[in-house]
Amino acid sequence: MIDLAIDDRVKIDTIFDAALQELDMLFNTKCTELIGDPEFGSNWEKFLWDYTVSDEAIKRYIQDIIRNNTYFLKYFDYKIDIEEQPGEIRSIFVILVPSL
Repeated sequence: MIDLAIDDRVKIDTIFDAALQELDMLFNTKCTELIGDPEFGSNWEKFLWDYTVSDEAIKRYIQDIIRNNTYFLKYFDYKIDIEEQPGEIRSIFVILVPSL
């Protein structure tokens, strides 16, 4: 994905472009980093220290932050899938947004 906030040669011309930028900002901004809106962003570290986290808990968390912090995604029918890649000590979860 092209980071539209850094690359000024790329213009946000469509609602789709704005929705991608919105997701990029939401997933890459930590909670409390945005002055004036401390609830904006994501807190992935809370899952780092939880050894019993389920894919459904992560999916619910993502759906909640998207619902509470995005504007342009309401124009799209999207679906979130979580793919678990088991490890010896910890699993890795991959976030898929296949139908945006």
